[in-house]
Amino acid sequence: MSVPKIRAFVLSLIGAIFLVFALGFGSSSAETFNQESTLLATNTSSPIHVVGRVSLVIPNEARQEYNQRTEKLFELTNKIDKPALYTCNQDINDPQTFVWDEEWSSYEHLQTHLNSDHFNEWWNYSKQFLKGKLQVQYAEISDFHAV
Repeated sequence: MSVPKIRAFVLSLIGAIFLVFALGFGSSSAETFNQESTLLATNTSSPIHVVGRVSLVIPNEARQEYNQRTEKLFELTNKIDKPALYTCNQDINDPQTFVWDEEWSSYEHLQTHLNSDHFNEWWNYSKQFLKGKLQVQYAEISDFHAV
């Protein structure tokens, strides 16, 4: 696997982590986010855009397995869940920070993904690498405007 593919894979994986915490699987700040956003999310079936930032510290000896598990997550997520957008990028100023950028047909669609076996298998392995606070925001795609 080429370095750019590995990097893209790792970045995408980190995005999934932030979503887990943002939607109620993480710290109290993630639970607060989930509680405050539930009303908006459950009252619409509109497409949503999710952006999150998370710090992960992956030891060198765990990187290969992490990359393989993340690659599998992306493959299954795209095949089974079919998000409109599912990416993750590493922050150029802080290589431990990853920014997830996702689009889902609805909040319910995102929840289905987060409850899936493929996501939870990946999450149960990956959560050991979390460091710092998770920052997540989402909105209906119709709320976005071209600049």
